[in-house]
Amino acid sequence: MGRSAVTKLVLLVTLAFSGALTGAMAQSSGRATLAAIHIAGSQRFKEQQIAQASGLKIGSAVSKADLDAAAQRLIASGAFAHVGFRYGPGSSGLAVTFQVTDAEQFLDCRFANFIWIPENQLLAALRSRVPLFDGQVSTAGAMGERIDSALEAMLREHGVIASVDHGFIQSSLRAPISAEVFTAHGPSLPIREIVFTGNHVVDSAALAKTVKPLLGHEHDEVFEEEFLKGDPADLYSERGYLRVSFGRPQAALINAAARTTGGPLRVTVPVTEGSQYDLGQVSFSGNTGLSSDQLAGQIHLEEGKPANGVQLDRDLSDMSDLYAAHGYLTARAEATPSFDEASHTVNYQIAVTEGDQYHMGLFVIIGIDSGHADVLKHDCKVRRGDPFDQSYWKYFLAANARDLPAGAGKSKKTFKNQINRDTRTVDVTLTFNPPVEGSSDIVTAPSIPQ
Repeated sequence: MGRSAVTKLVLLVTLAFSGALTGAMAQSSGRATLAAIHIAGSQRFKEQQIAQASGLKIGSAVSKADLDAAAQRLIASGAFAHVGFRYGPGSSGLAVTFQVTDAEQFLDCRFANFIWIPENQLLAALRSRVPLFDGQVSTAGAMGERIDSALEAMLREHGVIASVDHGFIQSSLRAPISAEVFTAHGPSLPIREIVFTGNHVVDSAALAKTVKPLLGHEHDEVFEEEFLKGDPADLYSERGYLRVSFGRPQAALINAAARTTGGPLRVTVPVTEGSQYDLGQVSFSGNTGLSSDQLAGQIHLEEGKPANGVQLDRDLSDMSDLYAAHGYLTARAEATPSFDEASHTVNYQIAVTEGDQYHMGLFVIIGIDSGHADVLKHDCKVRRGDPFDQSYWKYFLAANARDLPAGAGKSKKTFKNQINRDTRTVDVTLTFNPPVEGSSDIVTAPSIPQ
């Protein structure tokens, strides 16, 4: 993932020197002794950290150009959204004050495949090598690139030749960025074996099957963590172990002699299974178009039995389909668990966002003669103005096959929805495409809009 370019403004505010100090600078070719560095405005960094990152030294002779360069170094660090400075005479020379505004976003650092250096050592080294790095990286400026370079240098010191780049971690395109991940490219680190520890409820053989797709792939700790939240976690969730957690994958070379060149890895995943929870009560909120009894009929969990989290996810999906059959095309249901640790039960509050109800608009048929088209339109049970039934169309042609024209079985038939948000109606177009040699009867039903 590439980083978006971010432009920062450097505001330079200059105050006039007193006559004496101006004279002193003139006598020394526009330079004066730097007596003091002050910092104002930062809530994140200490004054000493910023002063050190500026590159200026107390007691050195500086010019206006040196102060400009120091401000540019601070803005280039990415730690600040704005940097300005003012200067004037101090008790024994020049005093400069930098006015800074901290950058808006700092992210945690993740390291995808740095198996050669423990993470605590990586972070400690980066703090000493990258100006104003405090364990998190700014999304602006050049801090990410400087971390790349520092990591490459550290790897060389350990005998590993690799390039390093970085990108963002997001759960989806619309989700906020959660971290910045750094990846080393060079030595191949394929996963040969994945071992689980701490598991008792689910045996290792069953867990191993769920992670089989990872075998042979290059090690990426961040990707593996996300993968573990899928099928491996579902093995526990379907048994009522709703708070299972997988620790960070710990990778090690199977052949220690291949330390600098890379080689197959054994990845160890610690498991904390937690408690098993039985289902308590399920309640609904936000529903007006469908009753709570109708929604409860979609829930296939039993009170007092282990709360099957996988089944609940399927039930919530079916609930959205039920709404779509009543014209609520954008309805969503989200379950919030409430855990009772004393009784090992979980209650669910299901919040429903129904959205607008849509009604049937026009039904247009293309590709067959008007006579057969009129018969099919008459067959349609969803009349104009009725609540739009998203599920109806997948069965429409099969239910009315007797009224199809001869030869229609070999054509490709497609449905297309036209969503009219202003009138809250849906127009449906059914198209019979000419037969293709060797094709079979294919029906594509309209989809629910996202």
